[in-house]
Amino acid sequence: MSLLVSGSSGRTLQGILDYCTAHEAVKIVILENVEPLLRKINGTSPYMILAGAFESLGFAVCHALLNACDYSLPQSRKRAVLSCRDLEAFMCQVWVCSLYLSKRNLTLSSVN
Repeated sequence: MSLLVSGSSGRTLQGILDYCTAHEAVKIVILENVEPLLRKINGTSPYMILAGAFESLGFAVCHALLNACDYSLPQSRKRAVLSCRDLEAFMCQVWVCSLYLSKRNLTLSSVN
């Protein structure tokens, strides 16, 4: 499966996807990248393309925009974090989203 995302980041993401395709034992993938990964251009974003690719392999995909200073690191740096979990292995987990919501004193039920 080809992501059609260019540049060195695109090649890295394609390599991760190829590895997950070849090795069914992979149950969770956590990716971290720059904030623009989440930005839409012409109706789509690199995140949407990547999420669709992982979903086609049977993963549930969740994302959060995290700032390093919220976790006691001495810098203000926003990063996109993606959590891809094998649906069969982790049916009820929402790890990254729960972490993001807990930092804001929210729960999944309060967001719905």
